[in-house]
Order: sequence, then structure tokens, then C-alpha cells
Amino acid sequence: MSEKFKRQLEQYENGTLPNEEQREMEQELEKLDIYQKYLDETMRDEVVNGEKVTRIDKIIKKAKKKTLFSNVMTTVLVLLIGNLILQQISFSYVGLGRLEHSVLMDAAIYTTMPNVTSSFGNQSHTGLFQRTDMRILERQIGNESIHLGELTVRFRFNNFQELHMPRSVALEHRVILYPTGPRQGLHQSESFGYLEQLPEETMAEVYISFDQFMTPEEVSAFFAGREISLDWMAVYSGAERIWDDGFEMEVARVGFPYQRFSTAMQMLRSMNAEGDYSNEEEEFCYERECLLEMRQDEFMFALSILRDNSELGEHFLQPDLGGMRIGWPTDFNLIYDYIAENGILIPGVVVTGPTMELLALRDEPWISQVMINDVTFLNWTSVLED
Repeated sequence: MSEKFKRQLEQYENGTLPNEEQREMEQELEKLDIYQKYLDETMRDEVVNGEKVTRIDKIIKKAKKKTLFSNVMTTVLVLLIGNLILQQISFSYVGLGRLEHSVLMDAAIYTTMPNVTSSFGNQSHTGLFQRTDMRILERQIGNESIHLGELTVRFRFNNFQELHMPRSVALEHRVILYPTGPRQGLHQSESFGYLEQLPEETMAEVYISFDQFMTPEEVSAFFAGREISLDWMAVYSGAERIWDDGFEMEVARVGFPYQRFSTAMQMLRSMNAEGDYSNEEEEFCYERECLLEMRQDEFMFALSILRDNSELGEHFLQPDLGGMRIGWPTDFNLIYDYIAENGILIPGVVVTGPTMELLALRDEPWISQVMINDVTFLNWTSVLED
């Protein structure tokens, strides 16, 4: 109600309002009387669930419900649009680390898993700023590829979160022993006893421990003229004794494949060194010494990656199975620093070949221990044909 109308109403009641304005006021009051009658007829009280409710209350409640619904729909729409934008940003963000994730997984697999190869499974965007990488693990024995299972690693904001390793791989318990460590309960005379019991029509993957440290060149030269495939070289990373089944021993934790690192690893290493990927170094490096030098460089590059992502590397060497950590704890910073300072020394290797060829190593004085990891039927292409 305006101040003018209030003033005119007061003058009307006092009888001081001019005649013309008095007639206008009476017309307005007549309209108000009609409005009041309408409200009295329509806004009658009702009883709902034992509670007295007026029509005006019902109108106000209805208006509130409409306003609430409108606000809810607006909020939902904003959240949906915001989620779509976040999903797009998240997808783009995790996509930037695709090559780095591939190289990181390859570095861990090829460095900590003897004679295990990795093939691409899939890389999926599984949540905001989260991706899951899956790899298919295989072991090559002769011409046969043995499926080991699927390994998955989850990253968030490009940081390692969780690792799921195939149980069959995690529970493998073959080791390469350091020649400097104790060998309680291990008898050198029985090293080849298991191989002698295998039929001639079989081939095996064996872990061979040396009685002294050897250089990669010495190891490569020794196996060069034999019908045995040299698959993985263990590397001495400093003395650290562990207890296993009541025995004290020193075991190798890391090493490198003799044949080939992953393409992703070679790609990133080449890009870091030259600014662009090139495989010319591999194509024109035919000599055994040249390839061996490349493998050692790739191994140190892999260790540098694991040093910067030590949590992932530690989970590869000590995976979690059902809430129980198995294996041996380690520190990739210490491993890298020790090898970088002292060089690469080989305490043992992983090889595959026909059983009879492996038995020919029985009289070699520098072999102290042999452990069989896997056996298959003979399926062999001569490694000397090249």
C-alpha cells in the first residue's frame, strides 16, 4: 500500500477528502470489498489429516514445491555438465601418461621377472583421473609360449595405486644365489639331480647360480656356442641376507633380459636421448658385444625409472596376495646407486634348453646351484642356426 493511498484513506475517514477524490476512494473500497468476499468464499479452511489448512497455505506450499523442483533440476543439470567436463579433462590428463605408464610397467616386468615377456592387454580410463593398465604375461621355453596370467596396475593422477599380479607368478620361488652368501641346506652335488630324472624328450627353464661373479661379456661368451638359450641375467645389487624357510641366504632381486627389452622402453630411451624415436641403433648393432652393451644401458635406464617410481617396483618384488605381502622388501634407490657405482656383475642366469644340453653343464666348476622352474615337452629350434 502506497503512502499516497494511506493519506487519502485517512482524509476520507476524517471527511476532509475533496469530492472528486472521495468518489475515487469509494470506488477503490468497493473493489476491495469484492476481493474480500472472493477470498472469504475461496480461501476457506480445510481439515487435512486432522490439521486445519487454509487455501492460501495450499497455494504457498504448491509454489514452494515448484520452486524446490526447479532448484533440484537446475542443480542436477549443473552437476551433469560439470561431471562431463571433469570426465573429459580426466580422460585427456591420463592419456598424456600412456607411454610413460607402458614404459614403467615394462621396466618393472623385464627387470624383476626372469624370462617373462609382456604383451599389451588394454589401457582403460576407470574413474576420474584414474587409469588401469593390463598386461598379458608369458614365458618362452623353446618354441612354446606359456601363458602366465594377466597383470593389472591402477594409477591415479599418474601415480601408482594398486597392483594385481597373477598368483602363479607371485608364488614362484626359484632364486639365484649370490656366491658371497651362506648356502645353508643347499648341496652342490645335488644341483643337477632333478634334471637327471627328466626324460630326454623334455626341455626346461632353469635358474643357474655361479660360484663367483662374472661380467656380462664372460657369461655371453660362454653360452654363445651352446644349444642353450640365455634368457635373463641376474645382477648383483649389494649384499643383503634374507631368511627363507629357516635358511639364511642372499638372492638376486633384479636383472635384465639378454634377448630384448620392450619396444616402449627403447622408444622412450631413444626419445630422451635424441628427441625422437629411432631403431637404427638396434638394426645396425649385429655384434654380440654391441647388443650386450645396449641391454646393459637399457637395464640402467629401467632402474632409473623404477628409482623414481620405487613404490611400484617394491610391489613387484613383494606383491600383496590376499592381504599378505610375499617376497623380499627392497629399495630401488639403493639398488640403482650401488650398481651405478660398482658396475654390473652377474651372479647367475636363467636359461632354457633341451634337458640333455642343460645336463652338459654338470661338470662346469663355476656353477654352484641349479633350480628348475618349468618343464615342457621338447619343442626346440637350434639357437646356433643364426
